[in-house]
Amino acid sequence: MKTFLIKDDDIVIENGDVMLVYDTDEICQCVERAITTRLEEFFLSLEHGMDYEEMQSKAPDIDRLKLDVIEAALQEERLSLIESIYIDINRANRKANIMFVGILENGEEIQGEVVI
Repeated sequence: MKTFLIKDDDIVIENGDVMLVYDTDEICQCVERAITTRLEEFFLSLEHGMDYEEMQSKAPDIDRLKLDVIEAALQEERLSLIESIYIDINRANRKANIMFVGILENGEEIQGEVVI
């Protein structure tokens, strides 16, 4: 499949052309969009997105946060499982860097990185 390339929450336009993303990169972008969207934020699908309650707590439980990431990532139907997740929380900046490796239904591996 293909869709618009999104960087920093905006559609990418280069030289007047809307850039597209294809195949596994498109799937990875869909997973990233699910993780960066807050649960109930997208009015067309209130079930879409990640629950940010644990992320916003003063002392986030990394295991609980990993479960939240997995739950959001698996909203992408072409993804069969998340093989590994690494989360680095920067408390000073109140951000988390999330790196994941997933396996698609066809057995192909995808990797992505998200900052929330």
